[in-house]
This record gives sequence, C-alpha cells and structure tokens, in this order.
Amino acid sequence: MNLAVAWRESVCTVTILPNGNRNRLNLADYDKLKEILHTAAFDDQIQTVILTGEGDYFCGGVDFPDFFGRFPDADHPIAELFRALIHFPKICIAAVNGHVTGLGLTLALYCDFIIAITGAEMSDDSIENGLCSLGGASYLLEKLFGKNRANAILQAGEQPLADDLQDNLYELAGSLDDLQRKTASLAEKLAKQPAHALRQGKKIRQSAEKEELIRYAAEEERRFLALIASPETQRLLTARYGFLPIYQEMSAMPAPGKNPIFSQTAPTLPPNFTVPINPVRPDADMSAPSVRARLMERRKNRLAARGGEDSS
Repeated sequence: MNLAVAWRESVCTVTILPNGNRNRLNLADYDKLKEILHTAAFDDQIQTVILTGEGDYFCGGVDFPDFFGRFPDADHPIAELFRALIHFPKICIAAVNGHVTGLGLTLALYCDFIIAITGAEMSDDSIENGLCSLGGASYLLEKLFGKNRANAILQAGEQPLADDLQDNLYELAGSLDDLQRKTASLAEKLAKQPAHALRQGKKIRQSAEKEELIRYAAEEERRFLALIASPETQRLLTARYGFLPIYQEMSAMPAPGKNPIFSQTAPTLPPNFTVPINPVRPDADMSAPSVRARLMERRKNRLAARGGEDSS
C-alpha cells in the first residue's frame, strides 16, 4: 500500500508514499483512498482532509500496467473514487510537495485549496500516451487556470511550474517546511469555522458545478475508451510499457449517455463496509451501522424541525 493515513483532531492527512514509480497509485491505492474519504465524510469530528505526498512527487497518476489490467466498469476503483470526490462533503486541501501529473493532478484539482511548493511541475501525461484526460480534468483545469493554460497542459503537453500558476493557487510555498506551515495554518483556520456552515457552503459550490463536471467527465470517458480501442494508441502503449492492454478487443465507442462509470447518484456505503476505529478516539463507535443510525437520526431531526421538508 502506497498510502499513509493520520487522524488528528479535526484533520485527516493522507500521504502518498515514495514507491520508485513517481508516487503513482495502483488500483488498490485508489480503492483505499475512496474508503478513507468515506470514513472522513461520515466522521463528525473530521472537518478537513489533507492530501499530500512524500519525496520528489505529489502523485504521478496511475500505475499503467495495473490500470490497464482491468476493464473499466461502474465498480472500477478509479470510477468509485471520482464519484466519492464529486460528492465529498468536507473541505479538501492539496499540499503539493512535488511534481504532479495525470490523475494525480486531477486529484489535486478536486481539492478546495491547492498549496504547492515552488518548482513543482503540474502536468498531464495523457496526450503523450495517446489518451485524453479523465475524471473531469479538462473542466477542472479550465475552471482553475483558464482555457489557454488548460489547452497548453492537455493538448501541447506543457509542464508549467507551480510558480507560473501562483495566481490561481491558494498559496505558493518556498520549502517543504513552509508548505507544512501554510497547510497547518489553513487547516487551523478551517477548524475554527462552524462545521455545518462549511459543509453547506461546499454544497452550494458543488450543486452549481456538479452537472457540468459530470457531463465533461462522461465525455472524457467516452473518448478515452475510444482511444484505447484505437490501434494507434495500443501500439504506443505497447511500445512504452511493453504489454498489450486488455482493451485490444474494443472496437467502438460506448453510445453517448451510456457511460458505465460516472453517475449523478451520490455514493453509498456497501453493505459490508466498516469504518476503521480512529486511533485518536479509540472509544468511538465508527461501524457502518452506527454511522447509518446517526445519519438517520440527524435526518429525522431535520425533518421534524422543518415540518417534514428535508432541504439537505
């Protein structure tokens, strides 16, 4: 596993560990990250999630041989992670400690705040692999950095430094110590705010952009699958990674609107999902049934307070 998790008071910190492969994540890592987000989402004491890396890279995206070892479907770990991110109710901070590319950049773009260290390259390697972006990255990049910069990254393969994008980041850090200080300071500011107000504020932003983000993500997926099915991309991937992806037999794009991955339906906990006990709060009952019971009780109270109208 390439992830380390720390739970401290109102903050959950997820660190992507060095693995000799540019901090690329395999499918098990993406599945674990989804579970961590589920845990944080349903833990009332957690107000902020920090995503960061260790070493020269924040995250290099996917481990390609592992990624191409499974056909994409609605239960694909990356698909489930994207769904969790689209609906994630808590504040997310990306503390970008080093270079970031591909789906690693998409992870950072989903965060509410990005603090990056000076000299970090922010890029997307999809185009050089004969592919396109995934997860709504084209929408998120243009929204944050503007059309020209997004096209430069996605189409021309440019690798701008965080310094060049400073005006569009929350802050630029001069060193790793500075990155940690600025991230901790922001998390402390957020911890002082009313949790319910923070979540409602995020819901407003999510509601405003969710439909467009999902539309972009679905179109990206459709094009991505078509590219994988193309002989040109298969030859390029084989030359680069020394294997033929299982998508070799794909010959047609899925029909528009029939994408198997992205859905506007909020993610739900699987029946056998159990939230690990928080080491900082060993007496907390964080089992899935207990979480569901508390959520139902809160919903019941909201309904009673509003005379039967649920505005969540």
